[in-house]
Amino acid sequence: MVISKLRFSNRRLVLLFAPAVVVVAVACSSSASSTQVPRPTASPASESGDGSHAALPEPVASYSFDGDASDGSGNGNEGRVNGATTATDRTGAPSSALSFDGVSAHVVIPDSDALDLADQFSFSVWLNHREVSPSRFFTIFEKSGDSGGHAWYGAWLFDGGVEVCVEPTTNAPLVGPQSCFDSELKLRPGEWHHVAGIYDGSAISIFIDGVAAGSRAFGGSGISTNSAPLFIATDLLAPSPVFTPITLDDLQIFDVALNEAQVMSLFESPAE
Repeated sequence: MVISKLRFSNRRLVLLFAPAVVVVAVACSSSASSTQVPRPTASPASESGDGSHAALPEPVASYSFDGDASDGSGNGNEGRVNGATTATDRTGAPSSALSFDGVSAHVVIPDSDALDLADQFSFSVWLNHREVSPSRFFTIFEKSGDSGGHAWYGAWLFDGGVEVCVEPTTNAPLVGPQSCFDSELKLRPGEWHHVAGIYDGSAISIFIDGVAAGSRAFGGSGISTNSAPLFIATDLLAPSPVFTPITLDDLQIFDVALNEAQVMSLFESPAE
């Protein structure tokens, strides 16, 4: 099934395409999509032949959120924190994560060549969100679009799970449709979860707490680029910006498609 959408903060046009043998429901309302994330154990797939964790590519941007939004990748993608406060991370370490109040707190990261992704996209993040309306889209992070509120790539809280979207270059310079996929597993509000999203050029896959949360193939190719900022916990260019009540830790963005072993390695890695 291919899900293509126009994103405008609180309201979007949704176009669904699926083979005739598939029953389609908006916002992944199948029984699989209502399943909460199980508690996984360490997987052998995350280890190389010598027992070590899978080697990871260098991120284009990396944020440990230890009191600020400095970029640990070496690419200079420094973020400007607006209203977010330090918080305890998933291990109980104080001042090692950033908390966003859902009212006005956010981070702005200026555009750079490193953030203009070409063909593939992956991310890894730890998050702990408060209860939010299941019918609205709440930004985790997004590279905003030229049209205002229409992201080029990113991840959102939606319908109790996570949505990942990419704007293929084959759509430019038009506004949409985006290629989007909603996770088939739900998050538990008030608890820490690891989320990873992958776009390999032909499909979007999501992992939650090391568990595969579904995948969808779609048409189009590449990822659109522009000069807009990357936002965390909102999109200020949206017609009506929505702010996300969430605590974030260890966000990494990659310009390649991670494999399952690398996702598990990130899930099992100790907090920075």
